[in-house]
Amino acid sequence: MLLIMKKIDHCYQNFDTNKFIKFIDDPENKKLSSAEFSKFVIKSINGYNYKNGNDEDFEGFLFLLIESGEFFTKIKKDFSINNYYMMNITDDGMWMNQAYSLYCKKDKFHRLVCFEYAGSAQINYLLLDKIADNKIRKIRKYSEIEKRLITLRRHEIHLSILDKFNEENYKGLNDEVLEKHDWSPCGDFNFGKKFYEKNYKEALELEHIEKI
Repeated sequence: MLLIMKKIDHCYQNFDTNKFIKFIDDPENKKLSSAEFSKFVIKSINGYNYKNGNDEDFEGFLFLLIESGEFFTKIKKDFSINNYYMMNITDDGMWMNQAYSLYCKKDKFHRLVCFEYAGSAQINYLLLDKIADNKIRKIRKYSEIEKRLITLRRHEIHLSILDKFNEENYKGLNDEVLEKHDWSPCGDFNFGKKFYEKNYKEALELEHIEKI
């Protein structure tokens, strides 16, 4: 009996983590458009068939999974996301940034991934930092309050990196706005099953067809 596999399940089961890690660690790929980043994730899926049903609709579905981090959390043997962060630069939500800490179980590195959103058309992907798991537990900082070195918690390390990113990239653009908004830990960015069933039903049900 021939078993039919959904295209999205094929993506999860055939993701080449080594190929993806090689790409994400290349200094030339430190900053890309969100679409460029998502397309490379697709290139890391062995046997991905572009000529299969409504490619545009499926890729739009896949891009959301990648940007939210949901895609990686489905590949539990290789990845986990331990922290999520958000910064609403403007109150109307038209300019905001999101970040998550992508931990790879294969090479034991935490990678701080950031997405810049400026309106609906301009979205950038950035790799802000990469820290080995055995080192992230040893990062310390002098505390003026306690008058001694203290070990920083993971989210404190990430927030200091994100604040530095703001200082280097946004200072002078609109200091008055930026003073009112900071990075903060938040819940996950998952859209949820009901959202995808409503907006990407065909993409969810699309069957995988082997490349000939």
